[in-house]
Amino acid sequence: MTIQMTNSTSSGQLHVCHTSCDLFDAGKLSDWLSEVNVWLVANPDEVVTVLLVNGADATAQDLAAEYEAAGISDIVYTPTSTAASSASTTSSYAASATSTSSSTSEWPTLQSMISNGTRMVNFVASLSNNTGASYLLDEFSYIFENSYENTAPTDFSCAANRPSSVANDTELALNQGLMPLMNHFLDEQVGFGIQAPNDTYIATTNGPSGGVGNLGASADECTSSYGKAPTFILVDFFNVGPAIQTVDRLNGVSDVIGRTNISTSVMSATSGAPATGIQSGMLCLTLLAVMVLVVYW
Repeated sequence: MTIQMTNSTSSGQLHVCHTSCDLFDAGKLSDWLSEVNVWLVANPDEVVTVLLVNGADATAQDLAAEYEAAGISDIVYTPTSTAASSASTTSSYAASATSTSSSTSEWPTLQSMISNGTRMVNFVASLSNNTGASYLLDEFSYIFENSYENTAPTDFSCAANRPSSVANDTELALNQGLMPLMNHFLDEQVGFGIQAPNDTYIATTNGPSGGVGNLGASADECTSSYGKAPTFILVDFFNVGPAIQTVDRLNGVSDVIGRTNISTSVMSATSGAPATGIQSGMLCLTLLAVMVLVVYW
């Protein structure tokens, strides 16, 4: 899952908002984390990956306080190394890392995380120092992303865009052992330089095949470019498409049972579903897992 957070102008607390809590406020970060905790307790064989977009410039101590208030700090995963190369060694598809890091540690298997009760992996974009909360991982020490600013179906590209140290050099990003996160969502201009999700084209954007810019074709292109399936895929309105159909195909998953049936209509805060849960979803492929997918090693 990915979540945007910033400071509420009224309370000064960390809230789940994008840019401004005055536009839409989905509540306190600690409350959202509490919901995740409840789900994890109820589903003891699942692993969740969270990506916090740190619009508040919160410190590790600030964020740790939210995790502790949510009662979730005991279930988080803490890596044995901060080296990106540790992420490259687990996947059978991984490129050969040439990172100068001396670490040789690996990501644990899904089963070992379940057995150890450390079933929540937490990335933060960005976090310069995680002293005192080593389970909060700076995203770009482990992950690279393609461009997220796309307003036309022909804009999608697999080229590395962030962090700046590997911009336009996908081979370097892979050789450093960074895991690929594939952004695949389309925005539209709504006036005054403001962009919003393009929900009129979302069935194609999230589709497994079909028109220009469909998720299935982009995922195949990035798989070819990276020499492996993207570790993460980030979409808007994950229920539409449905986006998970492409992820299942990349993971070799079929005949899935036990999933909750949800509407495939575009939802919002006014249609009975939390906007933060429907508008954006991170689908994880080869290494880690999120609520919407059980990942296979």
